Amino acid sequence: MDAQLDKKLKAILSESQFARHKQIMLQAEAPMVFLRPETDEALNISDDQREKIEQVLEEARPGRGQGGPEAGPGGPGGGPEGPDRAAITAKVLKVLSSTQQSKWSTMTGKPFNFPKPPARRN
Repeated sequence: MDAQLDKKLKAILSESQFARHKQIMLQAEAPMVFLRPETDEALNISDDQREKIEQVLEEARPGRGQGGPEAGPGGPGGGPEGPDRAAITAKVLKVLSSTQQSKWSTMTGKPFNFPKPPARRN
């Protein structure tokens, strides 16, 4: 998360609200958040685990790395999104040790029920 945004949020939110905000952001950004260096460091993910996580995410990616509009991070369909996110995150969590899973649970807190986005019109 952007350091400037963190600073502004800390000025507005209470300490517990800011902590919950961070938990919800991790939940919202899963499973792709497992590719971030800060998540890697916090969970002490090994090189072997990182490779397995990357493989799970690659297999879940639309187009499976074949290029085109559905492939690649950041764009529409560019990462594991939608209803499969929870299943993909669960697969990533299986790569982690029980200690790492417990740490992840602490980092993310109580599950937040995100509202469903409105249906797209064509």
